[in-house]
Amino acid sequence: MMIAAICAPPDAREALVACVAAIRPGSGLCWVVLPMRRTPADTELLDALRVVARVPVDMAEDGLAPVADRVLVVPGGQGARVAGGVLRLVPEDASPLDDCLSSLAESEPAGIAVLLPGGVTLPTLGARALQAAGGVVLAVGSATLADREVTAEDAPGVVTAIHQARVAQAAGDGPSNEQLDRAARLLGFADRPRPALLAARMLRRMAIEGGLAPEVYLAQLRRDPAERQRLARDVMQGTAQEVSDAVVIDRLRDQVLIPLLQRKQAGFRVWVPGCGQGDLVYQLAMRIVELTTERQDRRPWKIFGTDTDALALRKARSGDYGAEAAAALDPGRRARFLRRGDGGYTVDLALRELCVFAEHDLYADAPFGWLDLVVCLRPALLGRPEKAEVALARFDYGLQADGFLAVLPQMAPLLDPEGFEPLGEDGLLFRRRKTHGGARVSAMRGHRPGERLTETALAERGVLQMLGTVFASVDDTGRFIHVSAPMRAFLSPVRPGVAYGLQDLRDPARARAAMEALAEVRDEGREIAVRTSAGEGAAAKGEVRVTASAEQADRYLVVLCDGEDGDLPVLERVGTVPWQRRLDRLQWRTESAEMALSSANRELLALNEELQSSNRELRISRGELELINSKLQAFNRELLESSAQLEQQNAELQAIYDGVPVGLGMIGKDMRWLRGNRFLAELFGLDPDALRLAPGDTPVPVQIGDFAARIEAVLDGAAPLEGIEITAAQNRRLVGDIFPVLRDGEVTAAGIAVRDVTSERALEEQKDLLTAELQHRVKNMLAVVRAVTRFTAQRSGDKTELASRLSQRLASMGRTFELLSDGGWDWQGLRGLAQSSLAAFVDLSDERFTYQGEDVALPPEEAQAIGLALHELGTNAVKYGAWSVPDGRVVLDVVTSGEGLSRMTWRETGGPEVVPPERTGFGAFLLGTILGRQLQATVVMDYRPEGLCVTISRMGAG
Repeated sequence: MMIAAICAPPDAREALVACVAAIRPGSGLCWVVLPMRRTPADTELLDALRVVARVPVDMAEDGLAPVADRVLVVPGGQGARVAGGVLRLVPEDASPLDDCLSSLAESEPAGIAVLLPGGVTLPTLGARALQAAGGVVLAVGSATLADREVTAEDAPGVVTAIHQARVAQAAGDGPSNEQLDRAARLLGFADRPRPALLAARMLRRMAIEGGLAPEVYLAQLRRDPAERQRLARDVMQGTAQEVSDAVVIDRLRDQVLIPLLQRKQAGFRVWVPGCGQGDLVYQLAMRIVELTTERQDRRPWKIFGTDTDALALRKARSGDYGAEAAAALDPGRRARFLRRGDGGYTVDLALRELCVFAEHDLYADAPFGWLDLVVCLRPALLGRPEKAEVALARFDYGLQADGFLAVLPQMAPLLDPEGFEPLGEDGLLFRRRKTHGGARVSAMRGHRPGERLTETALAERGVLQMLGTVFASVDDTGRFIHVSAPMRAFLSPVRPGVAYGLQDLRDPARARAAMEALAEVRDEGREIAVRTSAGEGAAAKGEVRVTASAEQADRYLVVLCDGEDGDLPVLERVGTVPWQRRLDRLQWRTESAEMALSSANRELLALNEELQSSNRELRISRGELELINSKLQAFNRELLESSAQLEQQNAELQAIYDGVPVGLGMIGKDMRWLRGNRFLAELFGLDPDALRLAPGDTPVPVQIGDFAARIEAVLDGAAPLEGIEITAAQNRRLVGDIFPVLRDGEVTAAGIAVRDVTSERALEEQKDLLTAELQHRVKNMLAVVRAVTRFTAQRSGDKTELASRLSQRLASMGRTFELLSDGGWDWQGLRGLAQSSLAAFVDLSDERFTYQGEDVALPPEEAQAIGLALHELGTNAVKYGAWSVPDGRVVLDVVTSGEGLSRMTWRETGGPEVVPPERTGFGAFLLGTILGRQLQATVVMDYRPEGLCVTISRMGAG
């Protein structure tokens, strides 16, 4: 489905509404309104468009396929791309319109865009991409990059007409070969462009002009210089895509950069006009850095990238490198010169320092000088032959002797072979010939310095300049060959002081009259005089005279005369500035001096002609030898490059081989080491230097189990062995793999890979030990919990009492468990255990609890039992004992021996009088049964009247 994109800036709402209102059903197009920043709410915009639209208007959704006769509005704050025949919504970037049109160019090469007026930057890059792909760009209002200017109301009708014209063209026949030849001659091309390219560009322009037939369009080309210029620009733009940047860069490396580096000069300068976003500049810089690094050449390079597109230059200076261009680079080059970020790739700072990007007009600004290389592959700079001639002349001016020039092959016919020597037969690279005797040969074919002017010719020229006759010499298309100084005052120059043809006359009436007269003279071969009347805005009425040249074919003389009597020069009426005449005379003097020098130089060249003739045969023989030598050098370079790559790959593999923490080695059929790395020597207790320098003299470790026998089995053809357990010196535990090394299907060696798993095996054993220990402790703890639960249930009156008592006792066990966990289940000090267990009952800082004796370490099982016992004793003291009154005290007296805890006594004083209980409580049960069994101790509970005394004595302790 063909898409028509409407680019609507924020302040173009009225134009957008008018444009959508003019869309009629049956257009066969899907209309997409591209992102609008700072727009009103999406619903408000949709309502405004639906009120006036004659076709359905909907909000665009991600993945939606375009449908004919429908308007899709991209939501505010989002961008859109066309991919795979569907619409994709993406987060809005810095240039959403450029992104949208670029994707449209890739997906729909025949797409159409309408640019509405607004106070934002036009999508220059996207529009150019769409035009280069074959699409059409229309603009409401003035826009230099548009193919046609329209109004908002007329835009849908024009778009529909272009679309229908293209549909009709697809069903019919295109221009014939004879028509293509005529078009090429009208455009001024010395060599006709590719027929398919020229035909495609003609069909595009014919559709834009309303679906013209080929003959009708050729007639328009003949009478309309502006249309010739537009078609030439299209053809040249399409030609650019025939020359790959990668191909040019590879050619430049071998035929330009390397010869430049062989020269003895302090530095080098390169100019790339029309650099766009800088991809070609950066690719060239990459090759230069590679060559200079390889040759250790520290001479400075400067690469000047220029363009008139400020947006493209801003991206170039920032170092942004497109994802598609980065993907096309060699992986090694991409890793060396580009840095990957969130938004894509960025050029390395060291590379960016070589490149200078500047805004520069090739035709209005002064060219760069002292250049060693000029690279111009952008046909947008060479939109028509006149522009190409001016550009090549400026390149000729800026290049040093023996400088190099890279241009489009279509420009090659315009170069003078005496000024530039081609490097190859494809017309892509040229070397500027050295100047002889100071006389410089022009770059342009047919523009060589002429002979010395005679006195009569100089006098006639002076008279013409003094009289100020307004005349010009033109070719059969109206292009200026020569313009008199007075004539320049009547021109509207494209750049200061220069105009291209009769269509550039400042007075439109004179321009039309001159072109009509030229057509009649060209067709009928007689002199024509056409009178013009003074209309609104015209300078004056007058007469235009056109006659054919008697000396040259296809040359015509055009003279502007005053309307009164036809004799007085028009310039005398409007006045001639004196300094302009003086400047013009000075210019003629300079040209005369240059011609004189050229004539003298030709005499010197004639004297050397015989010597050159004598040396011609020698040069031919030398050329044959140089050709053979160059082929040998190219072959040698390929060998060196291959050798360098192999050495680099071998060094990388050797670094991995030596650095990997795995023992790697190879053993021959004679059971001798062929090689082995450092880690292998360390695992087997071998000398690493001996294994590296003299592997054959280092013995294979046959003493390690049946390792040698297994190696011999693999050498004899057995299957590879994996996961072999090996016990080496110092009880190191290894796991090895043995595999055959094959050459031409035969086993020539055995490779081994050995890993040290000593620490892994130790960790596994430790894990098994900890698992068993954990199981033992869990069982013990569960036994204690069961006993505590059973006894608490027996002594509790109801569920509430059971829950309260059981919760308190389990909390005590939990505190002890937490204390042991914090200590890594290591032995626990009794003092800290007592303080942690009793802190919930009494303030330990007011001396109501005293720990007497040395601190003693307890194993985890004993710490759990004693912690639970201390909790029960503390609970009893709070409820019935010493801590139930303010002055009560508790002393924990600890006696130790060499084996640890010997005796522990809990003594209460200052509390209420103690009366022995009538039945055994949980505390007595815990102390007498569980604690006694856990500690293998005797427990004595003395219910003294002055306070409870509990003594725990270890069996066998003194």
